[in-house]
Amino acid sequence: IFRSPIEEIVSLKSFIKYVKAKLIYRFHIRKFVLKKSKNSKKFINYGYVTFTNKNIHKECIKIFKKLNDKNVAWLDNVNDKISLSYNGDPSVFLKGELVNIFKSGVDKFLKEIFESDYKIIYHVLIKSNNNNSKTKPSGSMLWHSDGRRGTRINLHICHSYVSNENGAMKCLSWKDSLKVHFYTISEFTKSFALTNSSKNKISKKDLREMKVNLMAKYIRDNSINYFQPKTIKSGLIYAFRNNNIHCGGFPKV
Repeated sequence: IFRSPIEEIVSLKSFIKYVKAKLIYRFHIRKFVLKKSKNSKKFINYGYVTFTNKNIHKECIKIFKKLNDKNVAWLDNVNDKISLSYNGDPSVFLKGELVNIFKSGVDKFLKEIFESDYKIIYHVLIKSNNNNSKTKPSGSMLWHSDGRRGTRINLHICHSYVSNENGAMKCLSWKDSLKVHFYTISEFTKSFALTNSSKNKISKKDLREMKVNLMAKYIRDNSINYFQPKTIKSGLIYAFRNNNIHCGGFPKV
């Protein structure tokens, strides 16, 4: 729950592979001092960044038109009550547009922050569908971090405009995320020490609820600022580290 589920030895092997990948990349491009753009530097400092350009905007308009086709099928998202997932492989459906988007700065950005080549683990296509004013935030719409390897990131390609009204992702800086992590682990440990309880006796759902409530409490009590983008056009690229504290914005009805 509170740390990577990867064992120490496996984590160490993963780190060694990452260092090896960085060295191979430098030999491949024949450069040992790598320059970084403003976007890459901001991502490294804060753990998140947003950017776009005319080419990305153009490709996202094409994608948005495709998604508005009445023949495109959507499935209910099991993680919450207001999202729909594309019924199919979005990487195949939108291959041409996505390739052009990556050629328009995304690929360069990823190689700058990783200092190596990279691999896309999975790709999902989600849209909000909140038709009930009584629906409350749940699942990924609550404050959380994804855990797993610290070298992983989340990359959002926003095919529509984003704002608080349509549920843009909220994200804390890495510095503030560490504060929340330390507080949550400390309070979680105290709670089990006082009750002499075992985490194994509590369901995964209840453990997650405890965690997200502690995170929300600390963020609220300490008035921690979060980043939430707002745009008037489609095509925003929103990248953030998987261990930055974040939550999916809650779209208005």
